[in-house]
Amino acid sequence: MLELYCQHIIQAQVLTDEIQAFDRAWLADDDGLKRYDRMLTMREREVRSASSLATRLRITRQATTDPKTVGRANSSVGRSRKPWEMTIDG
Repeated sequence: MLELYCQHIIQAQVLTDEIQAFDRAWLADDDGLKRYDRMLTMREREVRSASSLATRLRITRQATTDPKTVGRANSSVGRSRKPWEMTIDG
C-alpha cells in the first residue's frame, strides 16, 4: 500500500507540472479546454487516492498525534493577554 501511495503522489506531481506548463492561449480552443479539464480531473483523482491511502496507512497528521496529548501541548503554550485586555502602553 505504501508503494501505491508513493505512485499516486508522484503522478499527482507530474500532472501538476503539466498543468503549470499548460499555455493559457490553448484555453481559447475547445480541445485545449477539454485537455486542461481532463488533466485537472486526473490530478484530483490522484490526490484523492493518495489521501485515502494516507488515511489507511495512518500517516496523516491526525493519525500521528495522540488526542490526549494535543490538549496538553496547547495548554503549555504561554497564555497571553487577549487583544481587548491590552492597554495602549503595552
